[in-house]
Amino acid sequence: MEIINAMPTKELFIEMLTRDISLEDAIIDLIDNSIDAAKKDINNQNYADKWVKISISKEKFSISDNCGGMTKLIAINYAFRFGRPNTWDTGIKHTVGRFGIGMKRSIFKIGKDFQFISNTENERFMIEENIEKWKKNDQWNFQIHDLNKDIKEENGIELTIHNLYTNVEEEFNDQVFINNLIKEIEKVLSIPILQNFSIYINDDILSGEEINFLNGDDLKPFYKEIRSDDAIVKIFVGIGEPNPKKAGWYIYCNDRLMLEADKSTLTGWKEQGIDDELSIVQYHNQYAMFRGVVFFDSDDPFLIPMTTTKTGIDENHRLFKGIRREMNRAMKLVISFLKSISNKDERDEFVNNYDTISLSNIKFRDFDDKFISPDFKSSSNNGYLFTTISFKKEKKIVSQLKDDYNLSNNKELGEFLFDYFLKMEGFNE
Repeated sequence: MEIINAMPTKELFIEMLTRDISLEDAIIDLIDNSIDAAKKDINNQNYADKWVKISISKEKFSISDNCGGMTKLIAINYAFRFGRPNTWDTGIKHTVGRFGIGMKRSIFKIGKDFQFISNTENERFMIEENIEKWKKNDQWNFQIHDLNKDIKEENGIELTIHNLYTNVEEEFNDQVFINNLIKEIEKVLSIPILQNFSIYINDDILSGEEINFLNGDDLKPFYKEIRSDDAIVKIFVGIGEPNPKKAGWYIYCNDRLMLEADKSTLTGWKEQGIDDELSIVQYHNQYAMFRGVVFFDSDDPFLIPMTTTKTGIDENHRLFKGIRREMNRAMKLVISFLKSISNKDERDEFVNNYDTISLSNIKFRDFDDKFISPDFKSSSNNGYLFTTISFKKEKKIVSQLKDDYNLSNNKELGEFLFDYFLKMEGFNE
């Protein structure tokens, strides 16, 4: 009997591994690893003092962090293996990594030589390789070299990639690419950034993008928490300032943004030519105030519905199918209200009457699984001869006046000051 060697070639393996991932996503994957490592020490959803620093040039790419470092045991059994063994547990929960290929895929995407150094409390080691030479070797091994532990450095990792591929050199030498990369990171990893995880690109610190809602005594977003199969799902739906680019659904999996401002059938919007009984309405700028956010969280990333590339939602995932119905229920409530605001002037008037609250500052326990909205009727339907007065003043002064006169929002303050002026000037209302 003869044996067929079915071992894949390294060239095929690398080609298949890197084909469907962009350069931006490869870099974000590396940042994900640092954030996951920092989760061992996170306190009350605050990454204070944890950072990752990235340096990009046409000569090299490097990323370093102070997130605790990687032990040799993890490097040997998980991090530098191609695929995660079923029996291996890194001890880190609430990650986005599932298959154990992220770091290797990113290295293969960027260049031909790499050096990886890890520093922990008890050990310091290095792994370095020339990928072109490694591909010609039948062995799939990487060698670990112990280093002097007496060096006084923060516990963390440093990965440097040299001999960049030509297309990568060109991108890294283009400021437009760097700017787009920064914007993408600020969106995708906004939650860790807003929780004080510091990310630097060429010495510039990044800022997270907020999702804002309008909020007041008679306007409260919908909120519902669902626990299922060791996963926690939080659905938050409400109204924000009218902005077609920001309207839609935002979906996060273990704090990583998977969908941004989605307006497709995937999240309950009708699309021309697509018949979907669960879709509610086709998007129109009348719904530019709609904001919906879903958080899928689990210690086991296989239980939440992200795609293998970590850039989208698996619509066939069992958990997502059930949650989509809950999303639709909340969406109908908000869409029904938005239909009562018929034009831009009315939307602007509505916005001026309420305060803005950012998602990162929301205490979910303050909201219920119902959407609270005012009895807003357009002037075209009820004949009222009202108009809106809108202006901006220094926030500190406005806050002081609200406190002084025991007023709860900007609308009440504006009406109070206007009525006071009418009284002082002797106007008859």
